[in-house]
Amino acid sequence: MKKLSLLLLLPAFFALASCGDDPAENEAEPEAQPEATIDYTVGNKITFAGSAYYVVNNTVDSATNTDENEQNLESDIEKLLETVSVTEAKKHAAESFGEKNIILMRKKGEAVVPTEGKAEYESAYTFLTADLLEGESESDYFSERSDTTDDSVAYKDFFIVLGEDKERLGNCNIAWRSTLNETFEGEKTLFDLLKDFSTDTLWTIRNTRIGDYTICKYDKSKDASYEFEVWKFEEKSGKTRHFTSAVQDCMYMTGGKIIPSTRIVNEWDKDGNWIRTYIYLGAVYKETNTNAGIMFTVYKRNDEYTYRIQGTSRTENEMYSTGLTEITFDENSKFTAENVVIPADADIYSVTANLRYNEDALSIPIELVKNEDGTVSFGESVMEWAKKWRDYIVETHEDATAY
Repeated sequence: MKKLSLLLLLPAFFALASCGDDPAENEAEPEAQPEATIDYTVGNKITFAGSAYYVVNNTVDSATNTDENEQNLESDIEKLLETVSVTEAKKHAAESFGEKNIILMRKKGEAVVPTEGKAEYESAYTFLTADLLEGESESDYFSERSDTTDDSVAYKDFFIVLGEDKERLGNCNIAWRSTLNETFEGEKTLFDLLKDFSTDTLWTIRNTRIGDYTICKYDKSKDASYEFEVWKFEEKSGKTRHFTSAVQDCMYMTGGKIIPSTRIVNEWDKDGNWIRTYIYLGAVYKETNTNAGIMFTVYKRNDEYTYRIQGTSRTENEMYSTGLTEITFDENSKFTAENVVIPADADIYSVTANLRYNEDALSIPIELVKNEDGTVSFGESVMEWAKKWRDYIVETHEDATAY
């Protein structure tokens, strides 16, 4: 990741002492230059982390963000602050990092198109890659992805969230995807907008309901960010999915990336009714796009609750599954049962690695809690199981030969 040094180089002012009538001997030493500071007043355009950003929120330096300042904003900045992109980023950043924060929005986002799509999306490429700063690359703003098909394109906006000490807390990345966002203003699709890209296009995209947003937390010791929370909204089906990291410190490093080993996902239908939740314990093998794990899912259909446990089976080359098991909650809204033990001969592990899961991972506790809103949470014993899984994966990843 690129870093921005906030220190100015101090001029070299120390000289060796010399004899004789050297006039420099009696000159006063110049004062050290103060540290360079960044003005985080809302509306300012600044350079941060090597890229151009707008300051779109500052609830830290209240003295520099008065009503009078906001009234004097340039019209395009004022318009930007009212977009769905910025208002959603402010909301999600406050929920994840607290009300006291500074939010920076990268001046231009990134278009993601199919491989060899530059010619077809020339206007987006030209617009987004213009006026790059030193150290930036075109791929920061326009990407051709081999895993992106002709029916899948995206536009992303990027935000950096700073704390009260001006240190990075994390990122809020917002995206509009053709697989999630069906239509835009004027009945245009994302394909249409990326093929005829302009400033007006940017306003149209940024004022449309977001397909997904990702909250990333920043790990200063690793100088890397990892996904902490993800929301996805599917316009066509109306379904909403919410991904969170299930276990604190559940991340590990592989292939130069921080990978989550544990996730909890909740899903709602178009009417806002909760459908299911699942806890997924995964690991990445060999390459960062190859993963496998165990998934424990709870479903609600017609006021009935069931659960299922699944995992990749190398022996059978298909999903191992317990099948659906009915849940009956007691008077305390809890359900417990004996551990589900996945048989060793099921060979639940990645089809591309020789790593087998340990006994703790294959003995899965059944403890569920029904909440007042009808959703279901995993009990303490399930979370402890997830923690053991995380420890096992982190320890095993130290042996690169297993992956």
